[in-house]
Amino acid sequence: MGCEVKGVDLGSEYIEYGNSKGIDLIKIKFDRISYLHVIERIADLELIKIKERLNEKGVLYIEVPGILNSVKSR
Repeated sequence: MGCEVKGVDLGSEYIEYGNSKGIDLIKIKFDRISYLHVIERIADLELIKIKERLNEKGVLYIEVPGILNSVKSR
């Protein structure tokens, strides 16, 4: 359709696999990474990987739900 599509992944093995299937995957660093209301689902190891994906002056923004939101959802 005339579009150029690129994908991004953290793992070299996934990039290699995707590339072998004709998917243009790249590994880059980011200026900002955001995690919104999902911190309880993130393992410690994943946080280390996220830090590796940030540029030197990059920002990791983590937003968590407030106590009132968690009470309302019960």
